[in-house]
Parts: sequence; C-alpha cells; structure tokens
Amino acid sequence: MTEVTSVRPSSIKAIQTPFHGGYTWPQLMGQLATNTEGIFGTALGVSAQIVFLFVLFGAVFDKLGAGDWFMRVAQSILGSFRGGAAKASILSSGLNGIISGSAVSNVVTGGNITIGTMIRTGYSREKAGAIEVASSSNGQLMPPVMGAAAFIMAQNLNIEYRSLILAAAIPAFLCYAALLAVAHIEALKLNLRGLPRSELPPLKRTVLEGWYYILPLGYLIGILTVNPEANPERIALNTILIMMVMMFVQEGFFANRDGRGLGQGLKDGARKLIEAFESGARSMVGIAIATAAAGIIVGIVTITGLGFGLADVVESVANLFQMPFLKVLAVLVMGQLIALILGMGLPTTANYILMSALIVPIIARVAGLDTSNPAQMLPAHMFVFYFGIMADSTPPVALAAFAAAAISGGDPVKTGVQAFQYELRTALLAYMMFFNPQLLLIAHDRLGGLPLAEAIPMILFAFIGLVAFSAATLRFLHRKTNPVQMLMLLVAAFVLIIPTHIAYNLGALALIAAVYFWQKAGSRREPPAPLPTAA
Repeated sequence: MTEVTSVRPSSIKAIQTPFHGGYTWPQLMGQLATNTEGIFGTALGVSAQIVFLFVLFGAVFDKLGAGDWFMRVAQSILGSFRGGAAKASILSSGLNGIISGSAVSNVVTGGNITIGTMIRTGYSREKAGAIEVASSSNGQLMPPVMGAAAFIMAQNLNIEYRSLILAAAIPAFLCYAALLAVAHIEALKLNLRGLPRSELPPLKRTVLEGWYYILPLGYLIGILTVNPEANPERIALNTILIMMVMMFVQEGFFANRDGRGLGQGLKDGARKLIEAFESGARSMVGIAIATAAAGIIVGIVTITGLGFGLADVVESVANLFQMPFLKVLAVLVMGQLIALILGMGLPTTANYILMSALIVPIIARVAGLDTSNPAQMLPAHMFVFYFGIMADSTPPVALAAFAAAAISGGDPVKTGVQAFQYELRTALLAYMMFFNPQLLLIAHDRLGGLPLAEAIPMILFAFIGLVAFSAATLRFLHRKTNPVQMLMLLVAAFVLIIPTHIAYNLGALALIAAVYFWQKAGSRREPPAPLPTAA
C-alpha cells in the first residue's frame, strides 16, 4: 500500500479513468486510512484523547443541575431590566457555553424556558428564537470548553490549551457584551419593559441554593489557567470525579430531606450519572463522525491538489489589488464567504478543520505571517473559527435556527435571517481580532505578551465599535436611524476595527456621540410610543 502526501496531481503517475484524476484505490485508501491527513488524523485523535473528556464533563455538570441554576441566576440578575427576558437568555447561554460547545444543544437546553419568556414580554417568535440562536451559537466561543474545534486549534498551533483559552477570553466577553447591547437596542426599538420582580427567582436564595456548582468549574478553570504544566485531560478527568462525588452527596441530601431515604438518594445519583454518561457519549458520536468526515475531505483535497487550485484562485483575486492592506482584506472576505458556505452543511468542528487546511495558509502567505510563530498564526485561526460558528445561524441551513423555531413556533428561515443579523457583530469582531491581535493579549509576537491592564483601552474601543455597528445594522440607536446616521455609525465602527491612532479613535467616538445627541434631540419632539401588548 502506497502512502501519498501533499503533492500536485501531475507528480503522480497512475492509470487515468473517467472518474478521477488518475489515482488507484491503494493510493486513495492509503491517503485516507493510513495517513495523518485522512480519517485517522490529528482531528480524530484529539477528539478521542481530549475532547471526549470535556464533553463528558459538560454532560455531568449539566445533569448535576448547574445549567438550570445558571439560568435562574441570570433571570434573577437581569430579568427586571428593559428587555430583561432576552438579556437573561444571553447571560444564561453564555454561562452554559462554559460547559457546552454545541449550539443546538444550548438552544434546546435553555430555549425551552427563555424563548417562551421572551415571547410573553413582547418579542416576536422569530426575534425570540433568533436571540437564543445567537447567544447559544456564541457559547462555542466561551472558554474553557469552546467546542472540539478549539482543542484541534491548539494542536494545530502546537500551543498549550491554557494559552488558547486565555487568548480567547476577551473576544468571548466582547461578543456577549455586544449581544447584550443588541438586546437592549431591540428592547428600545420595541418599547419593551422588564419582567415583574415577583415573577423572578430571588437572587440571594437562588445563589445559596447552588453555590457549590461553582466549585468544580472553579477547579477546572483555575488549574487550567494558573498552572502552565497542567494536563487538560487529567484536569477534566479529576473534575468529573469530583462531580460524581457531588452527585451522590447532593441526591442523598435531597432524598433524606424529602423523607425518601438515603438509599433512594444514592440510587437517584447513580441513575443521573448513567444518564449523563449516555448523554456525553451520544454527543461525542456526532463530534467523532464530523472530525472523521472532515478528515476524508481534507485527504481528498490533499491528494487531488484542490487546495493548490483554491489557493491560486484566491491569490489571483487578491493580486488584483495593489495595496497590501487591500490584498489581505480581499483574502479575508473570500475566506469569510467560503467558511459561511461550507458551514451551511458542516458542523463547526469540521468547518474549522477544512478552513485551517485550505484558507489559513493562504491568509498567512498573503499577509506575510510566520507560520512557525503561533502568536502570528492565532488571529488567522480564530478568524476562520469565528465564521465557522456563524454558520450555525446562517440560512438557509441554520440548524440552531430550526431548533429554536421548533420551540418558538416561528418561521425557521425568518428566525435564521434575524439571527444572522444579530451575528453580524461577530463578523466585525473577527476582523477586529485579526487586525488588532492585542485583543488576544498578543504583543511582541508572543502569546500572553500584553498585560490585561494595557489591553483595557483596546477592549473599550472595540466594544464601542461593536455597539455602533450593531446599532447601524439594526437601524436603531435611541430611535430609528436615517441613512446619514447609519453611515456615520458604520464609519465609526470601521475606524475602530484598527485603533491605530488616538485621534482616529476620538473622531469615531465623536461621530457616535453626534448621532446619539442628534437622535436624542429629535425624540424630544415626538410623543412616547405605546407599550406593546404581551403575547
């Protein structure tokens, strides 16, 4: 059996047939079955070795009751604010994303409660579903789990997983902070109010009921981020063992308190653990199939030379521009479109595997990145990863939108279109990360080279830019924007993508302030809008 590596098709002599470019079955099987660029490649190995333990951790943590507790805490904190039902949904999805890397799973888990609450407070069925889709999809950005793709990314870059989750933390925070701003703008647009405090769980009692759920999560995040020598697999396994003990203690306590007896509590704990293991195994099946299938595609792309052809096409288009910045921008835009198109039929993990093999090398070549330096390559990998996540809410094949529409009773295509509009801020954030690696705490071509205190001004400018962009795409800030105001907001947002000079930053802030006060002055001359009728 002959092993074939990355070569152009012209360099292989084989029998020509009408069905392929001239490769024999032994060559094809050798590429797909015995090569690291095939089925049993790096991606599948990482999934089996590392990802499974984190998926199992998420399943056990959720079965322990942490997911429901996160949701009740979010409702008690944000439910009474304007648009509080949507904001609580966003916060709970973000917290749930810490332990779950699946958009559809997040929608199904949290959406059963949050979507109905949003509809009841005045959101349309499509908007309620879209907010849940956007917040659940972005759960894959939240450290420490971040879905299977993040572990594969760390392997591709040859960096510690600890370094990756520290770099990804600020963009994830910005993504959810901007989505909260989107929810607030929608609430202003629809003139919504918060939920009555009497309908919300009391914060103090809710926190006291489940404070111990923070212990295993704190152990996992603390060890991973503080100890550079920590082994992710070992830490995840230790956390699972801690939660198994907690499961028996919790169920035993509940059963003894309710008069069912300690023995019944231990039985309940064992049953829930079995259900958690079953749920984790079922979730892992989908990830394993996705990574294996992506390995097949990568192997075919490699042996046929399709990657070289795609690189030639993309670089030819980029060479139409003379300025280096425009060349890089053209490659990024084409990469974005390819990621979204591929993502319509592929899970995030498979999408990232393909994009990291096809597009990231082209970005590196055109942008002049050092492929041996993880600090230079991480923004390119994060760029394609973010657009792979956006594909979950990109119509017409938006699986998360279909799941949300099944709960809300809304139109799945309209839900997907609305979710995609909310997700446009994620697209802007991806460009911000690429052109401003300081958001990833990268400085002097070194991961973690920028202290957090020095990154704060960049974080503030990025957040303001995301809010301005969201207001422009939603056509509303304090009131409905006219074309001139929308253009001013877009210009300010794009200027803040690359905060190269403080004068430009201040000019962008001045544009945003001008639009706000312009609208504020106009709104004083209008009668107040009527309150919406609850659904």
